[in-house]
Amino acid sequence: MKKKVLAIVGSPRKNGNSVSMVKEALQAFSDKEYEKEIIYLRDYKYRSCIGCEKCAGDKRCPVNDDMQKVYPVLEKADAIIFASPVYNYNITSWMKAFIDRLYCYYDWSEDRRSWKSALGKNRPIGLLVVGEQDDTQHMGFALEAMKLPLKDLEFKIAGELVVTGKFEAGVVKDDEDAMRKAYELGLGLRQHLT
Repeated sequence: MKKKVLAIVGSPRKNGNSVSMVKEALQAFSDKEYEKEIIYLRDYKYRSCIGCEKCAGDKRCPVNDDMQKVYPVLEKADAIIFASPVYNYNITSWMKAFIDRLYCYYDWSEDRRSWKSALGKNRPIGLLVVGEQDDTQHMGFALEAMKLPLKDLEFKIAGELVVTGKFEAGVVKDDEDAMRKAYELGLGLRQHLT
């Protein structure tokens, strides 16, 4: 049976640097034993988490929007790459809203002081952040904004990549080092699937 590798892209640009790097990372899964899919969040209509807490009891998000199309794909993925450009020291609002909507996968204890994941459970993920800033210090907390909630959902972070100094759409393709690192991110993720 083929293993499914999913990429979640939070960039609004169709041919942006995040997309270019995700496609390069997915080249590590080019043989026939892998099925690959990219979800471009810009193509989906979904709301932010509304904090209704119904998912705590129902174990599913009650908001009826395009996230209902994404949840089953996410649940079937054996490995996932999350990618976002840096916007105002953070991930894009699409990626932030997406991660917030994963709240329905927290399986809370009765006293709500502890939880386990109904999604992550050591499923390997790769994190990719790219920004125009030349110094990682000016990329703010974009990486942590993805890493911390996904770790809480018990995903296993198999690799992280932060790329600086890239603004114009697709310019990262001319940076051999950055593209090599993107491919290596994919290879590192692949090692967790064997």
